[in-house]
Amino acid sequence: LQASDLVVGLLQTLDGDTNTDLRELFAQAMEKLGHLDLYVNNSGITRKSDFLETMEDFFDRMVDVDLKSAYFCVQAAAREMVCRDTKGSIVIITSNNGIQQRPNLSVYGTLKAGLIKLGRHAAMELAKYQIRVNTIAPGWTATPRTMELDEATTYNTIPLKRWCRPEEIGHMILFLASPWAASITGNCLVADGGAVLQSDLAETYGL
Repeated sequence: LQASDLVVGLLQTLDGDTNTDLRELFAQAMEKLGHLDLYVNNSGITRKSDFLETMEDFFDRMVDVDLKSAYFCVQAAAREMVCRDTKGSIVIITSNNGIQQRPNLSVYGTLKAGLIKLGRHAAMELAKYQIRVNTIAPGWTATPRTMELDEATTYNTIPLKRWCRPEEIGHMILFLASPWAASITGNCLVADGGAVLQSDLAETYGL
């Protein structure tokens, strides 16, 4: 949590050229943390838009936050690991919307699918440095924002009838960074209670 708070604080102070900002961000982080063996990319915004009504400025904003920032932050983290000969782990948090086709999420879902592809490309190119890259794709997750909704109203699309909890995602990250996952790279771990498995009405599965 201390490292997370640090990075959030640094990001809030940066405003300008992306490459310059990222160099400054990681330079400050390395000065305070001393090393980097795990990087988790968890930035993103969720916005809905009807496909036929989507405007270019909406699209560009989503790309900047949900895909472009992830690409260059993962790149910057990998550079730090390579420079210090660190056999590290990178985890990109995406969404099961990168696999599903849900209403009014054509932009968001496309970008989340892009993060899964980013993870696979980065895993392949960074393997020679013994840097592993994986993605985690949660579905509904219990956060202060989502808990304003009635969780049970979504259960008809979730076979296990439960939302993912943030601490579960944290444990998945720790596993992917651990020696137990030393042979795991380029994978996407879907944590959505089976939602991507369901392609028919819940009652047809006896749910």
